[in-house]
Amino acid sequence: MGKLVGVELRKMSRCRLVWGVALFILGTSSLTAFKDTYDYAAYTRYANFEYMMYTHATARVFSALTILVSAYVGAEDFAMRTVQNVLSVGIGRVKYYVSKLLAQMLFIFGLYGAGAALYVGSRVILTGGLNRAMPAGEYLVIFLVTFLQLGAYVAMADLVCVLIRNQAAAMAVGETWLYLSLVLRVFWMEGTPLTGIVAYEPLTVLERFADDYVGTGKVFSGEFFLCGLCALCIIILSSALGCFWFVYKDVQQAANPMVR
Repeated sequence: MGKLVGVELRKMSRCRLVWGVALFILGTSSLTAFKDTYDYAAYTRYANFEYMMYTHATARVFSALTILVSAYVGAEDFAMRTVQNVLSVGIGRVKYYVSKLLAQMLFIFGLYGAGAALYVGSRVILTGGLNRAMPAGEYLVIFLVTFLQLGAYVAMADLVCVLIRNQAAAMAVGETWLYLSLVLRVFWMEGTPLTGIVAYEPLTVLERFADDYVGTGKVFSGEFFLCGLCALCIIILSSALGCFWFVYKDVQQAANPMVR
């Protein structure tokens, strides 16, 4: 499995779109730290907000680009009609699907971590010191829970790729999901707290966690861990459905029912 993941990562490293997204994210992370894109005056009251604003400020663009990369890479073999070639060398369908999913997860995790590190480093340069208002353990929990939200988008995008098997269509469906998430929140009853699945939609979590959990001191609360658990459930369910569909509804079987 490790070798297959390495192969998938090498394939991603040769993709111009992947490099473009990576450079854009890293550049945006650094610029966001220097630009007055949000209220830095809030730091005078909530010093622990400083580094958390990275996730809040980049939530929409990171979510959109995560879906873009995952859908493009996930559907690439279908678009190029190379799935049959990969499977013909003896690689099992389950291993192929899981290795591709893990490679995308690792890429997003590494990019998210690099962007956060670059943001923090840029803020240190700008302010002349490291903000230690938030304990390292608390920051780590927030990082992992928020990353799971992006991981949920990766798994969902891969599921869509298996169902649609078209890069453009898969990307469009994924980005439409984000759009509908934003529209639903806009038309939600004003003054009424978000509840149910709406409150735990990944992008919604990324954009509300700073006010709802960091600002209120609920990082280690059961509700915040529930945000991570819901994202993990999305990952598991989407991965299981995608893998099942790929194993039993593979393109080879669609083209030739006699192939097993």
